Amino acid sequence: MAVKRILIAVKTYPTISKRYDELVCTAGFLADGTWIRLYPIPFRKLDFLYEEVPREWDRGKLEALNQMKLFEKRDGDFKIVRKLPYKFSYKFEDNTGKARILMIEDWETGALFWNCIKKYNDEKIACQKVKEKYLDDFAVKKDLHFFLGTTQQYHHVSPNPFIIIGTFHPKLEEQNLFDNYV
Repeated sequence: MAVKRILIAVKTYPTISKRYDELVCTAGFLADGTWIRLYPIPFRKLDFLYEEVPREWDRGKLEALNQMKLFEKRDGDFKIVRKLPYKFSYKFEDNTGKARILMIEDWETGALFWNCIKKYNDEKIACQKVKEKYLDDFAVKKDLHFFLGTTQQYHHVSPNPFIIIGTFHPKLEEQNLFDNYV
């Protein structure tokens, strides 16, 4: 296998898997600027939504994971990542005027939620702080772009199988069309 230098741009929040310990979709850019997806590794109107989801990992997946542990040798202890108790999504209107809702599963969202829980010790406040960061900061004060990916669960059965696997939000820079003519 060839060794490649990759600038990692996005990483999803982990989810457990029957086949792997956990799945983390990661993607980045090669030196020539082409996009590469590493998977798995051991606008106009915008809103940010969160809804409570089951707090525990799927029992079937956990049992399958424990079955695998019987047959595989592991280096060190493997600890399952805490499951996010909320699903976060962007709601927006696309360039055709159609309302869209895309779930966001990037690592930053999960880390921000857990850091807010640690700081405020309140889930409602933590969810509101995540919403403020993604809606009031990234979407208003930054040049927000979405990295999209798909999940196996919806890939061939959904009319829109895409989820947001990460965001790119550089600082907004004011463009002056007349800079070159002065």
